[in-house]
Amino acid sequence: MFDAISNVLDQSGVQYEILSRAATIQAQKITEHHSDRVLNLTSDLRDLAVQFTQTKSVGSAWADYVKDAGQRVALTMDALRERGDVFIEHEAAGCPPVLAYDYEVIVDGAELDRPCNYQLLRIVPPQGIEVDDHKRPYIIIVNRH
Repeated sequence: MFDAISNVLDQSGVQYEILSRAATIQAQKITEHHSDRVLNLTSDLRDLAVQFTQTKSVGSAWADYVKDAGQRVALTMDALRERGDVFIEHEAAGCPPVLAYDYEVIVDGAELDRPCNYQLLRIVPPQGIEVDDHKRPYIIIVNRH
């Protein structure tokens, strides 16, 4: 029994030694490959800091940042307001489809046994365009009623 325990401990020691050597080799490789990158990054940051201190003060840069951020917030809010206005106008008009071409309603989801918010439409081709009836173009429109 003591021989079996001793054998297991010897095997564990060998496994530990192999794993330890592998970890050491991996750490050396990581250090070799990444030390140049860290040195380059440090150098770049140092150069950037020098350029920053030579061109502007921190307070001036911060003021420029806050001004830019405020302008971006104002532009975003204005775009959202315009989008909301368009949505309200569309709702007030009864939510007509916003298609740029003629179409025929094939199936209106609101009229199905289990109503849904979709319509199946057939696009009406312009004059002079022939359509293969076996390959009709269909589009599904979400109806927001």
